[in-house]
Amino acid sequence: MCLHLQCQLNPNLRNFTIRGLWATSNPYKRKQNCTGERFHFQNLSDIQGELSDAWPDLKRSTCSRGRWKWEWELHGRCTVDDPSIATQHGYFEASLMQKYKYDVLKVLESQGIKPDSTSLIGEFQFTEVLQQAYNHRMALRCRRFVGSKPTHNYIKQGVKHVRQPLKEESNHEVQIQQLDAVIFCLTPQLQLRDCPYDYGEKNRCPSGFVFAQFNHSSDSNEIPNSGDC
Repeated sequence: MCLHLQCQLNPNLRNFTIRGLWATSNPYKRKQNCTGERFHFQNLSDIQGELSDAWPDLKRSTCSRGRWKWEWELHGRCTVDDPSIATQHGYFEASLMQKYKYDVLKVLESQGIKPDSTSLIGEFQFTEVLQQAYNHRMALRCRRFVGSKPTHNYIKQGVKHVRQPLKEESNHEVQIQQLDAVIFCLTPQLQLRDCPYDYGEKNRCPSGFVFAQFNHSSDSNEIPNSGDC
């Protein structure tokens, strides 16, 4: 995201963040703009610190209230019929619990795959590691990578993945993609289920992509503070 938009990232960002928790109706049609309770920031006072770390506004990490308000009013109000959510506080707390429950970075690193802006990782390799860990299929989305051409790729050796130099190829320019999102699909009871094969059709990842470093030097731009949060 931040390779295409001006961002003001937390310099300590070293992990995935929450993009959203979105209600859908079969066949995975996103529900949004539901009526209901307006956003009240004071309802989140006890989890504000956790949200600031796990669900920051990437365009202005020092003040994420606007992002939370947007997500609640566009998507969150469509989830309150679920008794496991029910309220605004329940929506954000459930989102945090899902992030804590599924530590994607820890799983990948246990198999030798680390964020690295100089290396390509195979889409099959990446999804296989997650599917083996969670016994369900995730969806991936990618965006155009703006950076130096990768010099290495990951190969599987035994049970782990290792980097090796890329072999010299033709001068044919291929547009490199980078991972933008890992999508988990959930049941109404907030349990994992397989994502449909076509769920990530929009901005779908190619057979190989860059799993870029968090807070890559080209990701963050200084943005003047536009006022109080």
